[in-house]
This record gives sequence, structure tokens and C-alpha cells, in this order.
Amino acid sequence: MPAQLPIEKMPGHWLLARMGKRVLRPGGIELTRELLTALAIDAQNDVVEFAPGLGATARLTLASNPRSYTAVERDQQAAAGIEK
Repeated sequence: MPAQLPIEKMPGHWLLARMGKRVLRPGGIELTRELLTALAIDAQNDVVEFAPGLGATARLTLASNPRSYTAVERDQQAAAGIEK
């Protein structure tokens, strides 16, 4: 998280994350789970996630054991967090 940035310059999703928000989409974690269930990801699927942020959706996706998972994140600090 770009903690060194002043709040007025911080990207909105990082400010919300700092305030405790973890799933940044309409519908929250419930809709995320519903969408992932509908996708029925399995060992035959290659998954690409854009802007995984804090990794909540990544963790749920990886629990389905896809053939591969690629996260595309332009923020280097966020990418470092999802690599763990």
C-alpha cells in the first residue's frame, strides 16, 4: 500500500483498503463468491485476473485449483503483496 502518499494523492482503492474495505466491487464478497461459483473454475481452466489488489478474489480462485492463474497488476506494491 502506498503509505508514503498523502491521502489526497492516494488512489481511491488504497484509501478504502486503509479504512478496512477488502472487496472493492458492487455486491461485495457475496457476489464475488456467486460469480466464481457460476464460473465453475477447475483444473482445465487458465485464469487471468486484472487488478487483484489485496488478493481476496485470487485466494478464492486459487482454491478452485485452476490449471494456471495470472494476476495483472500495474501497482508494484500491490503486485508484491499478491505474490506471497
